[in-house]
Amino acid sequence: MSVRGGKLSIIMVNRDTKALALESLQMIRVSLNGISGEIFFVDNGSKDGSINAVASRFPEVNIIANTENLGFSRAVNQAIFRCNEEYILLLNPDVTIYADTVGQLVNFMDKETGAGVVSPSLRYPDGSQQAFCSYFPTLTRQFFQLTGLRILFPSWLKRRFAISVGDKVQPFEVDWVIGACVIIRRNALEDVGGIDEDFFMYGEDLDFCYRLRKNGWRVYVLPDTRILHIGSPKDILRSGIFKEPLIHYTTYLFFKKHYGLISALLLAGIQKAVSLVRLSLWGMAFLIFPNIRDKAKMKLRIHYSCLRGFHG
Repeated sequence: MSVRGGKLSIIMVNRDTKALALESLQMIRVSLNGISGEIFFVDNGSKDGSINAVASRFPEVNIIANTENLGFSRAVNQAIFRCNEEYILLLNPDVTIYADTVGQLVNFMDKETGAGVVSPSLRYPDGSQQAFCSYFPTLTRQFFQLTGLRILFPSWLKRRFAISVGDKVQPFEVDWVIGACVIIRRNALEDVGGIDEDFFMYGEDLDFCYRLRKNGWRVYVLPDTRILHIGSPKDILRSGIFKEPLIHYTTYLFFKKHYGLISALLLAGIQKAVSLVRLSLWGMAFLIFPNIRDKAKMKLRIHYSCLRGFHG
């Protein structure tokens, strides 16, 4: 299928999120609003019956079934190599789009020919704004982010460390956006060459946007186009045992790839020092405050995982 005569390919990567994937695919049907488009559903070894459920309810979807978890980047590339359309929409299963979402993203790409990537504004299910766009990381930004010291900054200085959508209504440029729901210009993708598979999960969006901007393409946010993104699971602490060490590692990979080994090693030193301090503080909290021992135990596991998870 093709959107408006060969306009859009949609890619969704799934692993054991059947219910969310089915709901999201249904919303894609609504958002296409009678316009045909090719959809690729890449399953990374799910055990919850996702493939059969999608095949049954959405026969128009092209399914790529992997027998194991190949990671997000590799799964996306599997579908990209089969796409033929002008634009590619990457959409996570835990995203809820609306009837006009796809149309607004495509229309903006048609008008702004220098745009390589465009993201809508991401909100949590409760309506609160999600942090989904930012500046490229530097050692200074990483230090103040990891230590939490930036909360002490005045508001004018905080704006140099994080981008806020606030009450913006007009499209604006950013350094990078997370890849939960992004539309990519195929020419831009071919210009920089696919998603880097060294980033198993997390960081691939940062790396991709960096390469795009380095080659002269622009990255935009459409603040008036809003979607819902669940993001981290309800049990944020437990998810952090996997997520935080991986984010540390992929940030290290980004620094090594784009800023050089010395910068990457300095970053790793900051990461380890912060993790060690937090490990010590939560260890004391575990001993002193019995009422928060469950939380402290989980935090200890997270920061211990961060300490031992580096591959410098």
